[in-house]
This record gives sequence, C-alpha cells and structure tokens, in this order.
Amino acid sequence: KEQHLKITHSRRQISFRYATEDEKKNMDLEGYDMVAVVTSTSYLSNGQLFQYGTISYRPDKFTFVSMAKR
Repeated sequence: KEQHLKITHSRRQISFRYATEDEKKNMDLEGYDMVAVVTSTSYLSNGQLFQYGTISYRPDKFTFVSMAKR
C-alpha cells in the first residue's frame, strides 16, 4: 500500500524433478534422487512480475492441499 502497487494475481506451479548436486549436498534426501519443487510468481496490475520464488522439498515430506472458496 505504501508504494501504491496493486498485486492482481499470483501463480504456483508444482513439479517434480531430479535433485541438483547442491540439493543432494544440502538436503537430507535419504536416498531419494528427486525433489518436489514449488515455484511462485506474483504480478502487478500492469502485468509486470513483482515476486518470484522457488522452494524444493523432499518427496516424502511434501503435501499438496487445494482449497477453493466460491
């Protein structure tokens, strides 16, 4: 509100891929060679990308929940 920016929408993408060398080194994958990846993007009212983030999870520790309110 202070910067007078209007965030209109965001998007989350969930995918699974083979773990990178850094993930294998820094995550306790316990024998898994894949990770669940959540990529989030948020956009301003003019369509400009405002925020980007990505988080990797161990597959056996990942849960997806979807809720829709209408």
